[in-house]
Amino acid sequence: MKVLFITRKFSPSIGGMELFARDLSQALAAETDLELLKWGGHGRFMAVFVALPYLFFKAFFRLLRGGIDVIHIQDGLLAPGGRILAFIFRKPCVVVI
Repeated sequence: MKVLFITRKFSPSIGGMELFARDLSQALAAETDLELLKWGGHGRFMAVFVALPYLFFKAFFRLLRGGIDVIHIQDGLLAPGGRILAFIFRKPCVVVI
């Protein structure tokens, strides 16, 4: 099973969400074929306006290539975009908040 793991909270940023996303992605990678799309930039407010469209379009073009079975969203702010992608590409979507 190929999982597209999308997160805007990841290393090198520091915090609990970043550590959780890193640990969960490593555990999933041990059990599945995982493809990681991460932001990993600074968590400042303005970065959201860059990270959200960046991750959405990067995921959109990755899904166009095919081969993804499940979309995993690791952030509540990414959830609406993930649900849109799941609807367009008819893929199951998991959101972890």
